[in-house]
Amino acid sequence: MRTHPVRRIRHAATALAVLACCIATAGLAYVAALHYYARAHAAEVAQRASLYALTLESQLARYESLPRVAALDPVLARLLAKPGDPALQRAANAYLKAVQTNADLSAAYVMDMSGKTLAASNWDEEGSFVGFDYAFRPYFIDAMKRGTGRFYGVGNTTKKAGYFLAVPVSEGSGAARRVVGVVAIKAALDGYESALAKSGDIVLFVDRDNVAFLSSVPAWRYRALAPLSDATRRALQQTQQYGDAALAALSVRSATAGRADAAPSQSDKRPVPASYSSRHRARLKVVSRALPPRWAARMEGRDPDRRRRRRAQRDVRRHQRRRGNGSRVCADLGRAPAQQPE
Repeated sequence: MRTHPVRRIRHAATALAVLACCIATAGLAYVAALHYYARAHAAEVAQRASLYALTLESQLARYESLPRVAALDPVLARLLAKPGDPALQRAANAYLKAVQTNADLSAAYVMDMSGKTLAASNWDEEGSFVGFDYAFRPYFIDAMKRGTGRFYGVGNTTKKAGYFLAVPVSEGSGAARRVVGVVAIKAALDGYESALAKSGDIVLFVDRDNVAFLSSVPAWRYRALAPLSDATRRALQQTQQYGDAALAALSVRSATAGRADAAPSQSDKRPVPASYSSRHRARLKVVSRALPPRWAARMEGRDPDRRRRRRAQRDVRRHQRRRGNGSRVCADLGRAPAQQPE
């Protein structure tokens, strides 16, 4: 009779131990499943980021050779040698207008060694570039120093954003060859940004200062992922990359307000996006809507390895053949961007 309570205690302890083991096993399985889901979703987001980066690179590659071809026409070198000749200026304006029209660009223009614009495709339009000095622009500086200048920013004259590409104009040959100016083109990426808005993903392209310059959410454009330092603000003000934009930090409240279909966040922390570094040094951020902010994954790298890159290229071709979000993006990007006045 005395062993009865002891047995009951042992049985209860055994039952509690088994229950504790079951709870621990279930908890470990839940944590493992959650981590697996987070890793799988992070890999999926990274793959889609690679897809968006590839489509942007293919869009920009369309313009890569244009300024070099434009710089070969002798009318530009002759104008740079005789900038006061009205006949040469008219001929250069007509030539640059043809370049702009045939390539569906926003503008094409030529600058002398000091950065002053001598001729432009929009010479006869309001907001013409002719006579303006763009020596402070990074694309002009890089073209003079390194042979090629690439830059995305808001136009200093027109206040419209675009992708700038510039190369030197040379005259002479052999040892006597010398740089006499710079020819630049400007291309609008409005068509690409419209495609991002239709993709169903939340996409941010940010520069090295973490300022969003392209986004599927228009209200997030020219917003910083974190408050900018005074030195960074001074540098951006000097190049006028984003014009008079305030470059305020993108908080959870403003991010939620910027999207009508976004659910209110319960966390005070911003979502940590998955990112991809392209060879154009612009990181693409894809913030997942499927996971809460605290579970959003972060992945960074210079370029995906060859296997991932080939897989992303196959995805581009597959999405182009099928209907869906990806196919709409690729189909829209395949068209030339809508012409926008400079």
